[in-house]
Amino acid sequence: MNNCQLEHVKEFKYLGVVFDSQLHWKKQINSVCTKLASGCSMLLAARNYFSRNILRVLYFSFVHSHLSYCLDSWGWTFKTYLDPIRILQKRALRIIDYAAYNEPSESLFHKLDILPFDYIRPHKTAVTINNVIAHSVPFDVSIFSSSPRVTRCMTLR
Repeated sequence: MNNCQLEHVKEFKYLGVVFDSQLHWKKQINSVCTKLASGCSMLLAARNYFSRNILRVLYFSFVHSHLSYCLDSWGWTFKTYLDPIRILQKRALRIIDYAAYNEPSESLFHKLDILPFDYIRPHKTAVTINNVIAHSVPFDVSIFSSSPRVTRCMTLR
């Protein structure tokens, strides 16, 4: 690229998403977990002053926004890597509802009308694909077509 040497790095951050050389997304998930933990702390501090409805709005501002940012890129990594995210999402719901740490979370998701992380991922991906198909997002489909230049000699004898 214009006689520039590109340096090989193990990871880099671009638009708030941490890419690693193996695309395992471990660093990105750790970054999201840090933000979710801070969102949980904020909810814990705010729950004594606000109603459940306001706490739900705060959840979407300080937890869900980090959960869903570029999720269709990093959200399909190994299930075990995603476990801390699931745990922190459930912790946020328990904080909002004043639930015990070991209370089953399924009823909380239903009660607060919030999608679990494992349902957010396919929903987010489906919305992205729908937007690409409907041409409502700038997406260059030509990156998937074959190159017009000849890259190999294909002569038969």
